[in-house]
Amino acid sequence: MFSRPIFISFGLALGIVCGDTSEYPGKRIYPEDYGAVGDGVSDDGPPIAAACSAAATTRIPLSFRQKYRLAGSTSLRCDTAYLAGAILVPDQNITVTLIGAVTAPDNQRIFGGNGSVSVSTAPYVSVAWWGASASAPDSAPAFQAAGGSNRVISIPPQSDCYLFNSTPNQPYPTLNPTSVWWKAFSNFKVEGHGACVKEGNAVAHLYNMILFDRDRNFVIDGLQFLGTQEAAWVTPMTMENSAISMMSVVNATFRNLRFPGNWGGIGGPFVGDYIVDSVFEDLNMPSVGLCFDVAFLLHVRINKLSAIGSDGSTGKGMKCFSVLYDDRNLGQNKTGYKITDASGVRFTNSDISNFENALIISSGKNYYFSGNSWHDNPTVGLIKPAASLLFYYFNGKPYSSAGHPVQHVTIDGDVFSNNGKGSGVFTVGIGATGITNADTIHGFTIIHSVFENNADTAIGADTTRHVSNIAVASSNRFLGSRQTTPVNTNIRALMGH
Repeated sequence: MFSRPIFISFGLALGIVCGDTSEYPGKRIYPEDYGAVGDGVSDDGPPIAAACSAAATTRIPLSFRQKYRLAGSTSLRCDTAYLAGAILVPDQNITVTLIGAVTAPDNQRIFGGNGSVSVSTAPYVSVAWWGASASAPDSAPAFQAAGGSNRVISIPPQSDCYLFNSTPNQPYPTLNPTSVWWKAFSNFKVEGHGACVKEGNAVAHLYNMILFDRDRNFVIDGLQFLGTQEAAWVTPMTMENSAISMMSVVNATFRNLRFPGNWGGIGGPFVGDYIVDSVFEDLNMPSVGLCFDVAFLLHVRINKLSAIGSDGSTGKGMKCFSVLYDDRNLGQNKTGYKITDASGVRFTNSDISNFENALIISSGKNYYFSGNSWHDNPTVGLIKPAASLLFYYFNGKPYSSAGHPVQHVTIDGDVFSNNGKGSGVFTVGIGATGITNADTIHGFTIIHSVFENNADTAIGADTTRHVSNIAVASSNRFLGSRQTTPVNTNIRALMGH
């Protein structure tokens, strides 16, 4: 079935109309009308070019119905339509560029051969047009070819996941090799409801699935990323497989995404630096080691995240939301915004459980948390001070907090329950003992929140030095016998109590 007329709006408005828009309704132009054979052997390039010129003049889409070989590179400036069984097969090293709308069934392959087909202006494409399917040994090249600006990119549901069995690109040494690299695109939407992607056996042990690099004004909606992390990959730390990497991304929306399978150990659904004015919403991570491992966020919102920690098989995850000062990628900011650290992050309405550190933040300012449930995170203290939600100062390289201490954090209306194991563990903790200069962790406000049955301290700091402006309001509630200390002596001293 051909794609229906649609209209979308994100960033700039895109008007997308598929179907017969000609001045001669019901008429068709075929390459065979101009001498094409359509047997996949004869060179049909010249007659196709002639038919396209006629189609453009009469505003009738050029319709393909057979197999057409093209032996020379060409640009076809007309709308094209593909009937059942139609396919273009350019020779090796031949590029066919389609300039115009493309109409075809979502699940039909219409571009083949050893050459390439580029659809530079099509407002709607499907990854299946380039051969992506559940049976394809490697669908990554098809996803790569479908990427572009000012379009909807359809990922049709299949009987199984699309396999990515190649990682041809590693544009940033700090990121893993990536299967699909969408670079400098804008005003696009990916529709993937019911579809799933995963890495194949050829690359299952070190990968990034999709890298969004210098992309702007886009939406990724409804896709599943099946994890293949193994328990043995918890160490070494360099083996951080990821689903989505981001570098210099502006005005992005990632929503209705699922990360099933095994993302445990240090598998990370989201990694990246320099992310501006972006939203991550309605995300489900049922077995994950790292939810977000990110830096240099500016006005970013995470809303309705559901995440359960895993070490790769069972056990606990490492950390769900991690923000640090990633000095390895200084100089890589291509957003057009001045970004010196993370600022203006909102984390809301989420459910986070079974992590050593549900949250660990070592740089940035203006964080806001509200409506979250942090529960059953079995923190025992792999990082000192031991805290389920840890705001601390890292004094070392890389990722040094020097000159970039955490400042201005508000927690308003969160619920913390059954976190921590053993004595000396904070639920919300401030770690400043690593500060050896004039830096100060400054400005914490905790209000309207519930701390219930956490072991053993609800709110604590490891020192009073280099910490200031701490407010824990009377509107908070502290409940449960395991929670022996609501607020530790350092926090009380900082509040003047």
